Amino acid sequence: MDLGFADKNQNVGNLAAQAILQSTKVQEQAIENQLDEYDNLLNDEDALEALRERRLKQLQRAQKQRQEYRTMGHGEYKDLNPGQHGGDTTRAFFDAAKKSKRMVVHFYRPTTRYCDVVHAHLDKLAPKYLEARFVKINVESGADYLVEKLGIVVMPTIILVKDGKVLHHIRGFDELGGTDEFSTELLAWFISQYEVINYVGDMPEEIMQGQRRPKGVNSLNMRMMEEYGESYKSSTVRRGIHEPDDIDYEN
Repeated sequence: MDLGFADKNQNVGNLAAQAILQSTKVQEQAIENQLDEYDNLLNDEDALEALRERRLKQLQRAQKQRQEYRTMGHGEYKDLNPGQHGGDTTRAFFDAAKKSKRMVVHFYRPTTRYCDVVHAHLDKLAPKYLEARFVKINVESGADYLVEKLGIVVMPTIILVKDGKVLHHIRGFDELGGTDEFSTELLAWFISQYEVINYVGDMPEEIMQGQRRPKGVNSLNMRMMEEYGESYKSSTVRRGIHEPDDIDYEN
């Protein structure tokens, strides 16, 4: 039975084909122009030498930057607590925040198994993203001041720091899909949304496929309740009130 849509569908198909063809021609022309530029460059000794010099200087600057990052503790994921005294931990934190423009800080409790999930991911990210310093702070080792100052009420909590300011708290796993089975790639992508690391690549497939969506009150919260009991229930109320995302470490 002909419902009268045949001609319309044919027109839509033709328009789509024309759009694809036009897009392909534009891309081909861009490639040809780029190849022409390369050919001209290869035929120009002075221009080629200048390009080599610029590239060499870029590599030298990049190598110098990597070395500077490593001297500041970048490239590895380590505990920031130098001792058992709160003053030492607090001082180390503020000193690190002044030296490193970008930081990923994990507040953890040794007995909380969900923190081990975060440890595993950050261990992989630290050497890959040298532009940020990745550290962890044991909340049971003299970190009372920081815990109160930064509103740390749920473990694990990751804070994202840039230019001496806290940009965001990742509390638990709700923003990572409400599950502890999220990928390292997803965590990297999420952190990069606050420009704390330079993630290169497409959005992780688990987001594209809709497998990692915030779930609100879900199975994760139930597991957290099992882990923390009433303390987690009360903290979920407090975290909605206390949001210190505008803390300036300089003050």
